[in-house]
Amino acid sequence: MKKRSAAWGLALALSLPIPWFRKPERSRSWGGISRVVVNRALNRQVKVAQLAQVNFKDFLYRVYPTPASDIGISHGPLIAGPLSLPVTGGHYSLRQGDQSLNFQIYRTRLVPLPRAPGGMAALAFGILYQGEGSESCAGIVQEYDFARGKLILVEQFSYNCRGGGSAEYLPRQRRLHISSSHYALGDRLCCPSLSDQMDFELDGDRSRAKNVDLAD
Repeated sequence: MKKRSAAWGLALALSLPIPWFRKPERSRSWGGISRVVVNRALNRQVKVAQLAQVNFKDFLYRVYPTPASDIGISHGPLIAGPLSLPVTGGHYSLRQGDQSLNFQIYRTRLVPLPRAPGGMAALAFGILYQGEGSESCAGIVQEYDFARGKLILVEQFSYNCRGGGSAEYLPRQRRLHISSSHYALGDRLCCPSLSDQMDFELDGDRSRAKNVDLAD
């Protein structure tokens, strides 16, 4: 199942212009949860004066490929290749025959972080479905800073959202809590029975992994 989805994601990535893509500074996976450290200013100038004015519902998202992850039935990457996804009204959709790619931004929020420029960062929460029947589901959270008139993609977090995986920001602890769906032997595709869970402590610079609890 995942092998076919990965191949489709890569085919889509290669069909789109990706001159912006450079290898991220660092990437790592814990079970089905991945973090990619990007720290790249966007090529195009964002014509706003502050982070709060950026409209993340009408936005060109640059989604980075993830390292190999273990979701119980696959050890491949959830996102196989770099994607350029122009979102309008919070949505992007592409279909070729019985293959499809759908991306939805379902939440954005400004969060105060001590090391972020101006003491503020933005989190964009999205869901990426791809493959035949949208069989692959990758949850994506991207963290942005704003400095010297440029929007900076700091980090990208991803997880398997098939069957209930989720991401939630906990403001009091300044932590991003992620639950990634994990398949036990014999689970149906629709219904993974286990989960990988962990927190990322955010400060506006580099996140730190905390409370790692992975399915066996």
